[in-house]
Amino acid sequence: MTDQPPLIQELRVALPAPELWDLMWRPEGLPRWLGPRACVSLRMHDRCALGDEAGVWRLARIVSMKTGTSVSFSVEPAPAWGPAEATRVTVTVTATTAAGCTVRVEETGLGAAHADDATRYWASRLSRLASLVRQVRDRRSNPRQAVIVIHGVGEQQPGQTLAALAASGVLSSSKGDRMWVKPDHVSGSYELHRLTIEGTAQRPTTDAFELYWAHVIRDTTLGQIGMWLRRLLFRANVPGTLRPAWLAVWAGLLVSAVALTATALGVAPLPAWLTGGALVTAAGLAWRFLIRGLAIDVIGDAARYLTPDPANIAHRQALRSAGVELLQRLHDSGRYDRIVILGHSLGSVIAYDILTHAWAAMHQRHRRPSRPAFGPLAAVERALSERDPAAAATLQAAAWRQQRMNTQPWLVTDLVTVGSPLAHAPFLMAASADAFARAQADRMLPTCPPVAEIEAASKHRRVSFDRPYRDVHTGQPRTFTVLHHAAPFAVTRWTNLYFEVGWLGLRGDLIGGPVAPAFGPWVSDIPLKPRSFTPAHTSYWLALGGANTHLDALRAALRLDARAELEATLAAMPAFAVLPDPRDGDEQ
Repeated sequence: MTDQPPLIQELRVALPAPELWDLMWRPEGLPRWLGPRACVSLRMHDRCALGDEAGVWRLARIVSMKTGTSVSFSVEPAPAWGPAEATRVTVTVTATTAAGCTVRVEETGLGAAHADDATRYWASRLSRLASLVRQVRDRRSNPRQAVIVIHGVGEQQPGQTLAALAASGVLSSSKGDRMWVKPDHVSGSYELHRLTIEGTAQRPTTDAFELYWAHVIRDTTLGQIGMWLRRLLFRANVPGTLRPAWLAVWAGLLVSAVALTATALGVAPLPAWLTGGALVTAAGLAWRFLIRGLAIDVIGDAARYLTPDPANIAHRQALRSAGVELLQRLHDSGRYDRIVILGHSLGSVIAYDILTHAWAAMHQRHRRPSRPAFGPLAAVERALSERDPAAAATLQAAAWRQQRMNTQPWLVTDLVTVGSPLAHAPFLMAASADAFARAQADRMLPTCPPVAEIEAASKHRRVSFDRPYRDVHTGQPRTFTVLHHAAPFAVTRWTNLYFEVGWLGLRGDLIGGPVAPAFGPWVSDIPLKPRSFTPAHTSYWLALGGANTHLDALRAALRLDARAELEATLAAMPAFAVLPDPRDGDEQ
């Protein structure tokens, strides 16, 4: 058999040489160009498998390597070739510019009968590598973000809240933006659809989802509501904005008790018209058309979710699980580069819980980056005593970007709460203010900024710890700085909007209020001026006429004009970490 001249094929790509090298040999990139059954670990004398779409093509062994530049294999003949000598394949990556390089494949020792076979194989592999690089570049220039909307109490219809939010114009940059209603393949509910908003020069393509939960909390009884209200009535730490209503309820109860006592003693008998059928009829109508809906469908939702009694645990678990699964599926899809969670009323409490539990499930994850950096995380730790939420938001955003560059998967940049009862969390979520403070100190309820620990050796306040891992290429030990399980707000900003209360609670939003006093000074509380004679609690994304400054504030809080920021983040991330998920199609 006569040896052929060396087989040489080259490919020029617009990707820096170190980044391409990393992409080619990592488990995330290797099967996408060298075949799904390919197996290569860049260690001397390791056995390898070169493949294509049909499976393993040839077996090999690494005989020399210069990390980041070249690797040589001794390659056995393909089974279909019959008896033949092993060949030598050298793959070299050479930088041509700061942003480009050349891949060169050279195979020597081939017989004439097998040269065409090898030529076709390497041409197809380099073609797939070129396609892979194009996918990386396309993904970097076309970021995508998701918004999860969580409705509040009441008998909501599926999609009702998302439709109202879309009609407000808050999700789009202008009235001319196109929107599409698409099937929601993420939530698992056939009742829901996602809303896709066309991207612009400032705003990436945005998919909005609704976490619908009104069907979960059902069959609430008056006894459950009464037990919850009784607990609140006998609490001592009543928030100032709720105190007029709390006193009014007590006054009503006392007046009713005095009246009933006087009637029973004959001191003040009831008027004749109240002792007949009129009273029964009036009470029945009031119950059916007013009180029942308010008590069962509105107050009941809050009573059941906010009270961890045995009868409520299954509902709480089902609701939180649905939210965490939705958030996890958005992360796992590989389709999104940023997620924003927007919660209204009780939905804001659900949003906080979902964020808490989803973070605890993924805060330690990463993909073994070759060159991690943690300067912005250290800056967050140095600024834990910062009182300015705007300055803190800058630190949180920088830390989130750095963690994404480090391949940490967390995508939630912003939690936005509107009309949130979290403003009264010590009163509603714990048996006492002291119990609430203990839950935060024990890191059961994450704060913003996170609760820190003291590192004994340096007296340094930390919200992180170090975890060892090994470099995917060299096997050398490295360290990853992991934020602790209750530190989502080290990298996630929290903005809270509320209509200010006036007229002893008769004007504004009595349910909402500032959240920072309960959860920490990094929460950005945005007070809004209520309109007279307008139900403020349900008006956060309603056009009320005039300036509609509340819509401008909500639009600013969502920060959807994030294309430039996301493009810069994607450009700084390793190429393998921005690969689009192979399950993604061309759906818009």
